[in-house]
Amino acid sequence: MRIKDIIAESEFKDMPLQLGKYRGPYDPRTMEPYSGEHADSSDLTDVVDELIDSGYTPQVASMNPSDLTATQDWLSDQGSDEVMFPKYQDKPVVLRDGQIFYILDGHHRIANASKMHKQIQVYLFNELE
Repeated sequence: MRIKDIIAESEFKDMPLQLGKYRGPYDPRTMEPYSGEHADSSDLTDVVDELIDSGYTPQVASMNPSDLTATQDWLSDQGSDEVMFPKYQDKPVVLRDGQIFYILDGHHRIANASKMHKQIQVYLFNELE
């Protein structure tokens, strides 16, 4: 089954976490590009890929979900099987940029932790200056 077909069969809920200026390039509900008001979150993903390629090891941190900023504005009721960072798939992946902590992978897990008012362990990448 193609991802577009999976998306078509899903119901989407608004993201319960705070939203930042970054989004994926396409709205999966319509497959239309997001408006120019949103920066492309693949730029953030590229930063983490470069850190991994350079041998950077993220720290495992326990974080409050309300301190994290989502890079998608929806949650599918079916979740996602897409693995963005295979080496770090057992915990959500977060990139710190100054005082902003962007969720790059694991939005569903972080939203669930928020719903239960629990901290969550994440892989925390710090952007190198």
